[in-house]
Amino acid sequence: MQKNKLDILGIDGITYLTDERYKKGDNRTTMLTNISEDLISLSIELKIPIIVVVQSNRGRSK
Repeated sequence: MQKNKLDILGIDGITYLTDERYKKGDNRTTMLTNISEDLISLSIELKIPIIVVVQSNRGRSK
């Protein structure tokens, strides 16, 4: 990101990211919270906005 001097970062699919703070027994909510907090920290560190896309209702039929 720094090498290419990005002005903004877009991530398509937060669920594809890995929670580096994962502990045995953590649930999905904890995992997504940790990833979100890490992305906020990265955004502050790099001084650029980060946009994350989440697809809802994947695999559900009507």
